[in-house]
Amino acid sequence: MSVTIKDVAKAAGVSTATVSRVFSGKDFFYSEKTEKKVKKAIRDLGYRKNTAAVELVTMKSKVIAVILPDTKTTFSNS
Repeated sequence: MSVTIKDVAKAAGVSTATVSRVFSGKDFFYSEKTEKKVKKAIRDLGYRKNTAAVELVTMKSKVIAVILPDTKTTFSNS
């Protein structure tokens, strides 16, 4: 099972909101000491941000869909 933001917060001894703020770079909400603890927990646990979860919350995606018409050649199928 993958590491969650809750796991990072528990390991760093902070709230999940603080971990989220560190990710967002909102440095006026936490101290440098807290930032170091959170970043160390991220490294130690191997946390990776869940892009799908972020897209669900923000309702924004950086994905572009390309629709091609049926072609007579197999160029687009390779």
